[in-house]
Amino acid sequence: MTERRQRRRIRDRARIQSSLSIVPSLFTVGNIFCGYYSAISTLRGNYDNAAIAIGVGIVLDALDGRIARLTKTSSDFGVQLDSIADVLTFGIAPAILAFSWGLNSIAGIEADIAKHVHQLGWLATFAFVVCGALRLARFNIQTKKPPDAGSKRYFVGLPIPMGAAMIASVVHFFKQPILLVGSALLWCLLILFLAFLMISTVRYHSFKEFDVRKPRPRRALFITAMLLGLIIFYSEVMLLALATIYVSSGLILYAMNRERLRKSPNIAIVGSTSLLGKELREMLEDGGFPMGRLALFETEEYAGLLQEFAGEIQITQVISPESFVDIDIAFFTCSPEIMHSYVASGAKFPELTIDLTQAGSEGTVYLQGISDPRLLRSKGYFVNPHPAAIVIARVLSSLHNRFGVESAAVTVLEPASERGNAGVDELQEQTVNLLNFQQIENKVFNGQLAFNILPEREASERTENRVMEHLEGILGKTFPKPMITAVQAPVFHSHAFSVFVQLLGTPAVEEVTAQFDRGDGSVTVPAAADGPSPVGVVGTDTIHLGRVRHGGNHPGAYSLWLVADNLRIAAANAIRTAEHIMLAPAFDT
Repeated sequence: MTERRQRRRIRDRARIQSSLSIVPSLFTVGNIFCGYYSAISTLRGNYDNAAIAIGVGIVLDALDGRIARLTKTSSDFGVQLDSIADVLTFGIAPAILAFSWGLNSIAGIEADIAKHVHQLGWLATFAFVVCGALRLARFNIQTKKPPDAGSKRYFVGLPIPMGAAMIASVVHFFKQPILLVGSALLWCLLILFLAFLMISTVRYHSFKEFDVRKPRPRRALFITAMLLGLIIFYSEVMLLALATIYVSSGLILYAMNRERLRKSPNIAIVGSTSLLGKELREMLEDGGFPMGRLALFETEEYAGLLQEFAGEIQITQVISPESFVDIDIAFFTCSPEIMHSYVASGAKFPELTIDLTQAGSEGTVYLQGISDPRLLRSKGYFVNPHPAAIVIARVLSSLHNRFGVESAAVTVLEPASERGNAGVDELQEQTVNLLNFQQIENKVFNGQLAFNILPEREASERTENRVMEHLEGILGKTFPKPMITAVQAPVFHSHAFSVFVQLLGTPAVEEVTAQFDRGDGSVTVPAAADGPSPVGVVGTDTIHLGRVRHGGNHPGAYSLWLVADNLRIAAANAIRTAEHIMLAPAFDT
């Protein structure tokens, strides 16, 4: 009977999931209808109705993505359908509206200037459609790749719905078509400017961290209600104001950067051929991180190597203090040994340095989202926390804020990539040699790692001490210190964590899981019942929560299984730190 009930529950859940999967697509279809209706209304001369239809489409477009994430029914089909809908509703429909409303009335004027402006209108509206499609193509490519540091909080380039919103809000405000040639010229320039913003690297807030499931203060609910009321009664003024503020916000943030960082900063990656250096370089490129020049540095052994970045070939240079003269931000991703040699040489560090080497150098340990932002300065030496410390700090901090943490014990399964290229190469060679019945060599590890687990006492103690040191810097000295045990696992990439935590309360397992699910997005709760694995999370910059289990007869005791890509999660925090420094100049007081 029990097995039959379980099978019935599984079938019922499958039916519910299948039913829910169609809901986001219905909103997307509604979005397509809005685009179609807008185009038909424009052709009939009902410009205000066309503008309102685009506005309704924007609401539906915002809802379909959020509903898909809430119901965990996101799919590649839904992504492609949403892109097609966006091109129609926010690309073609606004372009037709912009041309008809702004340029049709001057078509009959025989003056040469009117003809030139009319031709410019053709070019401007077509450019709007093309740039919108390019913006969507870039967005789709970025979403297929693991999210970069800025992709969750910021859009790279003006989102096409907001470009359409700007056009629709202007039409809704003025209603009557443009009759003067000068006004039509300004209208064409505005459309071209919106097209340029869509393909630019100017960043706009995505508001993706806004979680509707989180309880909201009464003040926030009051402000939201007042805003909706103003939009209903004064839609013309409010919608134009909101669209203008959003379009301007990216430019304002860009202009607010400090004088030294107002231009795109010059970036240096020291140790660019290391695993962490390559990961950082890839994330900077994929995320559209604004930069002027990228300099790649290495030891003399690797100097002269050719590396590609953003379609251009970069030549690796030798590390030297003179090389940092015009560098604004330097990321150190080299091995601890190279870092120790650089420190021992007495050479100066760049004014703004972010250290990812885990060499033990003194500096400000900073974890974005948990550390106090007031620690950031436009000049300083910042230590990127150990990737294991990043995971443990985020998880324990989330639990402590909600339930209170009394004690914790964590077993960290370290990947070979924590030993750099040499560690990965040795694990691969050991695996191949064992499968071919050949002798193995161990220069990096203290024995056979392939198909085995090594205690690696010296390396483990070094890792444990470093993680504890960084946790104290992030969470403070009063936070209950967890017991950390590190062992070397036979995997190439990604940390795995077995966490035992004693909470002050005894919440249900579902409540503990929900705490991470409703968080800031740094922890992912997979829908699959089997849970995450080190291989499965490679290329992602979030922590993946697996099984959560209650301690049975021990009240408040819970065990958790966590996995995270060690390289990606470290690089992501370093980039977020640099972004926060660039976008928050007021902190340097």
